[in-house]
Amino acid sequence: PEDAAAELAYVEKRGYPVSYVEMGEEPDGHYTPPEDDAALYVQFAAALHHVDPKLKLGGPVFTGQNKDIETWADAQGRTSWTRRFVDYLKAHGKLDELAFFPYEHYPIEPGKIAWSSLYDEPYLVTHIMDVWKQDDVPANVPQMITESNISWVDSEAFVDVWGALWLEDYVGSYLSGGGQAVYYFHYLPLGIGHGHNGSQGTFGMFSA
Repeated sequence: PEDAAAELAYVEKRGYPVSYVEMGEEPDGHYTPPEDDAALYVQFAAALHHVDPKLKLGGPVFTGQNKDIETWADAQGRTSWTRRFVDYLKAHGKLDELAFFPYEHYPIEPGKIAWSSLYDEPYLVTHIMDVWKQDDVPANVPQMITESNISWVDSEAFVDVWGALWLEDYVGSYLSGGGQAVYYFHYLPLGIGHGHNGSQGTFGMFSA
């Protein structure tokens, strides 16, 4: 938390405008217990708001799930990671620190991309919003996708017409379904290289 506060102070002193801060990185992929992640979230929130009380904070930033995230059952038998994360914030009077709910979106398993997969995307991206709502993420907390692509391993679909059709359908479906914002993570320029099964692809919007 102290490092995050120092970084924020450094950036703001140099005049860069900061409004939203995303806290966390794929706790589901690291098998982090939700209560531990929520406790760390609260510590970071206190440190950052000490520097700038106006910041809007969000987390925990999942890997790109299509269904509810399950973890080891607690003493009450609860297995939903998100519900337990939200419950921790509620129990400690810190739910107001969750100003937005960001997560990643990598919906299709590598090697299983087909033309028919395009029909699945509107359901997948709107369904996951409903999952978080069922896990008690408050309805007034905006949901945002802050990192996404077709899959977590690239292929020729990423640089073909398929990828363009997927991107417009995914963004349109998400925003029309109630998503607040989509940030396209892969604006960074990357080279085209060997992806799934050696096929040519890249995560980057721009090639270098």
